[in-house]
Amino acid sequence: MSIIIRAKKSKNGQRTSYYFEWGKAPGRRVSSGYFTYNKPKDQLQKNHNKETQSIIENKHAQLTLEYQAGGTSYVPVHKLKGNFLDFYDEFVKKNSAYGNRHLQSSYKTFKKFMGKDFVMASKIDEVTCEEFRIIY
Repeated sequence: MSIIIRAKKSKNGQRTSYYFEWGKAPGRRVSSGYFTYNKPKDQLQKNHNKETQSIIENKHAQLTLEYQAGGTSYVPVHKLKGNFLDFYDEFVKKNSAYGNRHLQSSYKTFKKFMGKDFVMASKIDEVTCEEFRIIY
């Protein structure tokens, strides 16, 4: 199965929005967040259309890599972060529920436990996790 770029015209017909689809089930269609003008009026809108097309193609390639790497230990380069704490911080921001501070607290505690601002992901292993569990 592959990821397909789909286009949808706006109600007034002036713009076309794009989304990525890799199935008909819920959650299998993701909006790209980008649009193009159907009839560009000036050079600015024409340039916008060209740039948008290249961005959409780039995102399509990234999503295809992520989809094909699913279930393997391979992590695409654009998703890989050198600092594990940056990854953890981003995860906390994306997945925190309103009024629930568990993730924020776990991030702060882990950062305090490591005692550094930069931790390579390869340094996080079972021993480190076990030490963290015992101490906290």
